Amino acid sequence: MRRQATATQVAALLLAAALGALVPALTGCAPAPARDVVAIALPSDAGRFGDLASVLRSRLTAEGFEVEVLVSDGEIPAQVQQVHDALTDGVAALVVWPVDAEALTPVLDAAPPETEVLALGVLVRDTAAVDDYVAFDAAAGGRLQAIALLQGLGLVDDDGAPVVGTAGGAPAGAPAGPFRIELVAGSTDDPATKPALAAAMDVLKPYLASRTVVVGSGETGLAEVATLRGNAETAASRMTRILRESYGDALPDAVLATSDELARGVATALLEAGALPGEGFPVVTGRGSELRALAALVAGRQYATLLEDPRALAAAAADAVVAARDAARATPTPSATPEPEPDVPTVDVPTVDNGAARVPVLLIPPVAVRLGDIDGVVIGSGYWTRERVDEAIAEYALTP
Repeated sequence: MRRQATATQVAALLLAAALGALVPALTGCAPAPARDVVAIALPSDAGRFGDLASVLRSRLTAEGFEVEVLVSDGEIPAQVQQVHDALTDGVAALVVWPVDAEALTPVLDAAPPETEVLALGVLVRDTAAVDDYVAFDAAAGGRLQAIALLQGLGLVDDDGAPVVGTAGGAPAGAPAGPFRIELVAGSTDDPATKPALAAAMDVLKPYLASRTVVVGSGETGLAEVATLRGNAETAASRMTRILRESYGDALPDAVLATSDELARGVATALLEAGALPGEGFPVVTGRGSELRALAALVAGRQYATLLEDPRALAAAAADAVVAARDAARATPTPSATPEPEPDVPTVDVPTVDNGAARVPVLLIPPVAVRLGDIDGVVIGSGYWTRERVDEAIAEYALTP
């Protein structure tokens, strides 16, 4: 049973949602009483997942929790078993970044109702047992990528405002177009791919309608522009085909690539087709603020990326776990003569449908990063150090 959160709870605890779903105990198991333990189930302990684990452990330990990190090395059966064992042992909360959005459904359906279940990064489908969901805002990322592409073409200013008249036919002094672009999206099994592409297309729609921007290949559908496993080589192969079939000796003006890995593949194909890094290079977007992408920004092979800082995701998830514990502790024991509930304001908590329930969601917006933002946004936030960035610039100065 879920309950509405007061405005005070939302402001103080970031995520406010009713806790405790009406679900059965683990079939065939007798769960131990919930310990003050948080199990964190991740696909990996490398890269961003290592950062997630580190911040979660630090924040939750400081709040008095014992933390157990479970790493499945990307194996679905391993993660299912780890989650089952954690729930059977009895934990106060489970934070899980699913390897697969549906594989965990049966085991979570059997989770003890007192266990807070938080999906991180990827929403577990078709179960009412998920209490909260924390992820990066894929749609916001798609919008930022489309805006960056338009900025690179001179169609919007640095604040994202349209240059007067460009969406409906450019006036004198404004970029005339038509600008030819291409779309390179992630894998269809990545839950971020569809909303990111849809949001990007919403931004581009008026420019496409006025033919200020056109897709040179005509490939705009998700099935056409998606890239299996988001692989750079696959993206390079498709871009090479498009250049051969649709551009002849010319090049596109811009490519909306939805990740830094895809941007590398796109840049490789463009370089092989004769594009020269620098101001004349097609505008290429990305996502991830990978070191190689930052080097590409400096070298002129990529125009923009997005910073999705896993530390922000972990901090929000930790706050949600603490909020759930504090809310449970504050719940009074029912009395024979219940006192009237105080008249307190309520707020609507954003939710997302996972196929079985509306799950309270907190979406963390990414931050756009162009060449001039590396120092202030990426290094200034502590995401990468100046030394690491300089090493990457030297290593990847000439190659994607």
